[in-house]
Amino acid sequence: MADSLSASARTPGSGGLAQAVQPRKKPWRENLEAISMAIVLALLLKAFIVEAYKIPTGSMQPTLMGMGPDPRLGGATQPSVHDRILVDKFSYKVRDPRRFEVTVFKYPLDRSKNFVKRLVGMPAERFAIRNGDLWSGPLDGTPLEILRRPDNVMSGVWKALDRKSPMASNWRTVSGGDGWSFESRDIEARGDGKARFGTTDGPVLDRYYDGYPDVLRDDLPSMHPQDRGRRVGDLRVETKITALAGCEQVWIELREDQNTYRFVLPGPAAAAGAAPEIRVETRSAAGQPATAPRSVAAEGSFRLKAGKSVRVAAENLDDRLRLFVNGKAVAELEVEAQVVQDARAYVAQTGEGADFGGLMVFRDIYYQHDSGAEFTIPEDRYLMLGDNTQDSSDSREWRTARMELLGAAGESTILEGNFRGNENPRFDGDLTWFEDVWGERFALDTRGGQERQLGRDTVLPARPLQNERAPFVPRELITGRAISVFWPISPTKGLYRLKWVR
Repeated sequence: MADSLSASARTPGSGGLAQAVQPRKKPWRENLEAISMAIVLALLLKAFIVEAYKIPTGSMQPTLMGMGPDPRLGGATQPSVHDRILVDKFSYKVRDPRRFEVTVFKYPLDRSKNFVKRLVGMPAERFAIRNGDLWSGPLDGTPLEILRRPDNVMSGVWKALDRKSPMASNWRTVSGGDGWSFESRDIEARGDGKARFGTTDGPVLDRYYDGYPDVLRDDLPSMHPQDRGRRVGDLRVETKITALAGCEQVWIELREDQNTYRFVLPGPAAAAGAAPEIRVETRSAAGQPATAPRSVAAEGSFRLKAGKSVRVAAENLDDRLRLFVNGKAVAELEVEAQVVQDARAYVAQTGEGADFGGLMVFRDIYYQHDSGAEFTIPEDRYLMLGDNTQDSSDSREWRTARMELLGAAGESTILEGNFRGNENPRFDGDLTWFEDVWGERFALDTRGGQERQLGRDTVLPARPLQNERAPFVPRELITGRAISVFWPISPTKGLYRLKWVR
């Protein structure tokens, strides 16, 4: 029979089995081993799998909050909210980053800092910002095409334009509507009528605090110094429609400059065989039709049923109109890009009436660049933008500060660092303080002096060079992607920052 205690030793000369003796471990030693193993596993997890980060600044707001005191508010205060995020560090070890992922990377101009931005530009392509939208194309000179984000990404970046109020409404009738009543985000429409979003007859503007959680908006000023009054074009309206039996049709209307986009749903009283459709009409500055109207209808007939609620959404996004019914896109139409961004939103109905419940208006990120921006992205390089495009240090503005160290034998060394106004390089009398990309600080004399000692610092002769644009992030500096926000959680304030990062 085989010996079942194969790890036991035989007593020399006995021919029998000696009893296996296990040395007794002391409790302190067992605890030390457990703690050591936990530390090793934690370090391995942090180095290769996942790591937690705190968001320090507002460059990705409201997607990721890093909000604190802001001296630009002129004494007004705002809450302090700093998201904690989990970052997946493993995926990029087995695959390359993908467009529109929220990435964490070492800042190319200061390797001591980690940045978090949305990856928008891919290697070996041309990229541009035009009228608030993103465009890309191959390097062969083919015309650029507008970039469209996947629906799951858009679900995380649409910015809500109004905050919820128990009684006040952001909607006003503009025609008919004698039997219409408004409460918070609901409209009870009785009889023909049309209502406009907004308390004034003006276009939707790119405002800094758009999209911020309702629970924070009450503690924020109404305006921010970064508001520039830019007009935006891309809007989305969501609502739940419940039609009465005599309702003929309901529609959501979006306007952009001289274009009118009408998203129509036939009501219970509509003709048999009617179908949802999108209609486009363009007028001249004098108000006359400039082109023949266009339309596209959904496949198959569909009418709202009396008393039955239907979720409806209509959007003008990246030069494409889409109508959604119960979450499904039923009609779609491409439109021309508009240079003038001048968006407005309306809802209307004809017939007996309908209820619009939970009305919400959203706008897209308006990517700002005063003079437009175009980039030719090299191989193995990426372009990054912040979702808070009004207040983000990202690829649009990164510049390399450069200094040439002058050696005694005519030799020279080029120093490169992050160009940040008066912060780097920093001028102090006859000295210039310069910090390179590795965080090393240099004392420089750019006025023709000689090398000398100043306390613990060696002052080196140098010559300033022209700073250069440095908009790209090398592949090897991208370390992970943000996957979720897990903090803060503040029940007393009603703030729950728990979500997946899209």
